[in-house]
Amino acid sequence: MLKCPGSKEAFGKMNRKMHKIGNSEHGYSMLELIVVISVFGIIAGLAIGIISLNGQTIQRVYSKSLGRSELRKTLKIMRVDFQKLSSDSLLHTDSTQIAFYDLNNNYINYHMVGSLLLRNSQVLLRNVQETPFTYRDADYAVIQTGSTPVAYVQVNLVVNINGQVQRISDVFYVRN
Repeated sequence: MLKCPGSKEAFGKMNRKMHKIGNSEHGYSMLELIVVISVFGIIAGLAIGIISLNGQTIQRVYSKSLGRSELRKTLKIMRVDFQKLSSDSLLHTDSTQIAFYDLNNNYINYHMVGSLLLRNSQVLLRNVQETPFTYRDADYAVIQTGSTPVAYVQVNLVVNINGQVQRISDVFYVRN
């Protein structure tokens, strides 16, 4: 029996050959590519969000530590000066200023000008939010300046640095 190319049997063989060729191809369907690209997009979006959040956190921590460093530096300068302070050398005391001669007879004046804290004419801190000085007597009670001898000077530094409010305080003993 002669087979003609259009017969049912010839069509079946050709169909099986085509099916084998389709199964042996090395490629991806459009749907597979879309799914993989979508998954990579989600992972990339999450990674970018995490990296951005970490960058903001690092910036916040850095500005906070920088602010703390400035406050500590200012207190260190004050500590050196106040160690040379005696109660009879106080010239002016109020919540925004303390002026005195130290033991070496050097004039020292800590004062506020607007939101600046200065030592003589040198700016120590910017953006000071509260008055820095409180005066206390020997019993550690808060006193009005000029009413009782000052035994302690309490320094409260509250500063706004890059939107972060930083606080630090210390108490200094005044010699008699």
